[in-house]
Order: sequence, then C-alpha cells, then structure tokens
Amino acid sequence: EMADRVREMRRRVEDHPKASVLLFESPGECELSFEWVDAATGLLLRARLDRLARRNARPLAIVDVKTTTSVKGKDFSAACWRYGYHRQAAFYRRGVRALTGETPPFVFIAIRKTPPYSVACYTLSEEFLEAGEKEVASALTALATCRDTDVWRSPMSDQIFTLDAPRWSKT
Repeated sequence: EMADRVREMRRRVEDHPKASVLLFESPGECELSFEWVDAATGLLLRARLDRLARRNARPLAIVDVKTTTSVKGKDFSAACWRYGYHRQAAFYRRGVRALTGETPPFVFIAIRKTPPYSVACYTLSEEFLEAGEKEVASALTALATCRDTDVWRSPMSDQIFTLDAPRWSKT
C-alpha cells in the first residue's frame, strides 16, 4: 500500500510542469553530498541536497522535496517556519555558493501526503531567506565560540525556570 502511494505521488510530480523539469528532466545531481569551510567561522560544514538541478553545467536550482499535510501557500509557509525550512534553505544556499560561486534559487516541491497528492513548487521571499540566514549565522557563530573556548553550555544552563501545569490539565 505504501509503495502504491509513493508511486502515485511520483506520478503527480511528473505531471506538474515545473516540478517535473526540476526533479526529472533537467541535468543535475540527486542526493548530492559535499563539504565546505565556512569563511566567517572556519567551521567544516556538510550538506546533502535532494537535488542540484543544472543548466549548461551551472546551478539552476537547489531542489528539496517535502511531504506536507497541505500545499496551500499559507499552510506550507507556516510549516516552513515551524520546521525551520528557511534555515535549511539558507544553509544549503551558503554551501552551494561556497561550492560553485553561485547562489541559485532554493525550490521546495511540496507534495500533499494524502490523496489527491497535490503538488506545488515554492521559493521563499527575500525576507524569509534573510531570517533563515540570520539564524544560521547566529548558530554557526555560537558553535564556533563553543569550539574555540571548549565551553559547551546550553543557553538555559545558568537559570532555574518555573513551569505551570499545562492548560489542558486544569479542571
């Protein structure tokens, strides 16, 4: 049953004009793994892209496939924020820029998990990407500081917090 669902999802992606070109018709590499040294922190970083689509040997798009409960724009945007996909996009774009000297667009191919397995393609706005870039830069700086000082503490390690009972527990 699972194999049938996956085959139907693939068929729906093949029927989508943009998703099909990016995932199946354009030259490029799938499951592309690579490393680079972050210029700002000196950290050795790694990434594994779902796909780097190319045109004339140059990067056309970083493609990432996501299954989702809804491919509606507002719903997928909320999922991007909730799951940190904006950070993923910023991080992968950094890596591809270090690898190729170019920064291609990052395209999500969103596929609904349940019938009719709707498909939509999205990029993130500059504002959304900038938020991801700031969060990635902050995380890398914090990681480099931990590495350089050999102090590995949680930001919450020097405080005691008070918890309330969950709202649902109150009768």
